[in-house]
Amino acid sequence: LVTSMQRLGLRKPNKMPKVSEKIAEIIEAAETLNKNGYLYQIDNDWYFDYSKTVDKLPDLHLSNQVLSEIYNNRGGNTEIKGKRNPFDFIVWQHVEENEPEFDSALGKGRPGWHIECTAMLLDEFGGEIDVHGGGEDLKFPHHTSEMSQNIGLGNESVAKIWMHTGSVNFFGEKMSKSLGNLIYIDELIGKYPSAAIKIAILNTHYLSGFSWNEKLIEGSFSFYKKICEAISTQNNKGFSSSTSEKDKALQCLDCDLDTPAVLRIIADNVSRVLDKDSLKEIPSIKELCDLINI
Repeated sequence: LVTSMQRLGLRKPNKMPKVSEKIAEIIEAAETLNKNGYLYQIDNDWYFDYSKTVDKLPDLHLSNQVLSEIYNNRGGNTEIKGKRNPFDFIVWQHVEENEPEFDSALGKGRPGWHIECTAMLLDEFGGEIDVHGGGEDLKFPHHTSEMSQNIGLGNESVAKIWMHTGSVNFFGEKMSKSLGNLIYIDELIGKYPSAAIKIAILNTHYLSGFSWNEKLIEGSFSFYKKICEAISTQNNKGFSSSTSEKDKALQCLDCDLDTPAVLRIIADNVSRVLDKDSLKEIPSIKELCDLINI
């Protein structure tokens, strides 16, 4: 992952915690939730009592749905006898054959998915973080469960800003590891420059989903070549020192990271350069591209 990011010209994250390295912290968080009265046991599994925090999550914050709507649209696991609420989720569970097992005050077992992320976030950042990202499909239940657990651990909130990305489809299906229909950066970068790959991604607003296909990347590669031609022309003949177009692009980024709008500004100015417009009145194409790291 880090190598692929570096090949795209992206900075390496300062921290990349792994669940396997945070088991003690995860166990401590699960035990604290139980001590604080948020867990209950069914056989050898421990569930979070969602009803104890739902009033502190108006409209479930992220999904903007009422419980009945979520139940109808996403469903709840009602097959487990003893659950107080279909939305109660596992925090600590018994293990199946060949699964890793750990000792805890809740008995031998392993953590649920949601508590892993909550515990790592708290351990690495100590509570509320500035920006929490993820796919739109994680709003509920995963991120909503993170919020509930954070409340149960005595914290106010998880993040100041939530940024959920739209799904990327491939031949009509969501691109995912489980389906095995992934396009890997290392494969693409052998055929296309990293800037062309980033253009293909940034040309859709992060909130919107899109479909990856050859036409998309070929179109981005074509645009990239025009950008290179425009930069070369400006290197030979100069450009305007005006910051108005750059300021306009920055305003687009300030407006919920509107990268497609920035690309339209770049495309407009690239066309002006290639059409031999008054070059001295056109801003630096390279500086505009640097704003979105292409």
